[in-house]
Amino acid sequence: MGQSVAYVDDSVESCTQEVQAFVCLHPDGSERKIVLIDTPGFDDSGRTDYEILKIITEWLVKTYVILSRCISHAQFSFDP
Repeated sequence: MGQSVAYVDDSVESCTQEVQAFVCLHPDGSERKIVLIDTPGFDDSGRTDYEILKIITEWLVKTYVILSRCISHAQFSFDP
């Protein structure tokens, strides 16, 4: 890693205001990438937990395709 890319603070006031993704190379030298996601935290000093969850959810929906499927569907059945 070796470089500063995100603001860090040790105060009790909330620091992260929006969801941010940071891409880093895996330290094993394999050229694989690791994505670190920084989100506002719950018990935020300026917003409710509902507002924080909404911010995170909106970012996930915008950034990733989120699929859900009933696990009882035939595709997920296993024969012993």
